[in-house]
Amino acid sequence: VRSGDEFQTLAESFNSMALRLGRQFHALKTINEIDQAIFASLNHEGIVDALLDHISFLLPCDCVAVAIFSGGQSSGSVRYRSVKGIDARRTIPAASLSAKESEQLSQNSSSIQVENPDVPAFLQPLCELGMNSFLILPILVNKSVFAALVCAQASTLEIGEEDIQQARQVADQLAV
Repeated sequence: VRSGDEFQTLAESFNSMALRLGRQFHALKTINEIDQAIFASLNHEGIVDALLDHISFLLPCDCVAVAIFSGGQSSGSVRYRSVKGIDARRTIPAASLSAKESEQLSQNSSSIQVENPDVPAFLQPLCELGMNSFLILPILVNKSVFAALVCAQASTLEIGEEDIQQARQVADQLAV
């Protein structure tokens, strides 16, 4: 509607609301698919793979990853998937989490955004793949860092608060 009056304003408002509702419905559908995939698997690798396969429809980034720290210890692995399909799912062994990084993730349990060169050591292999900007969502089990859901971008990561909340919901489900 291009009438130049209140009808045009109303139409623009309606279109904006419809777009936001469409995005929210899509996000809920994707989260539901992730939940179903998680419940269908009985092992960590299957759960992480299901998450990596679906999360790209939810988060606007170049690469998604899940870092798992073996039993909360300082080593583990990072399993990632390039959203652009360049790399299939791959695992990088022996991710390390320093005491300082563990404390930072515990204190910022909602999310942390970092840029290269201030990237935690466990994400350095993703930097070597060209990723420079990261959203890290810590996954705590019994108040200690067990894993992290990571959204990475080669350029500056521009992610909205609504996207972060939806990713946090997925990270919390992954913790369960």
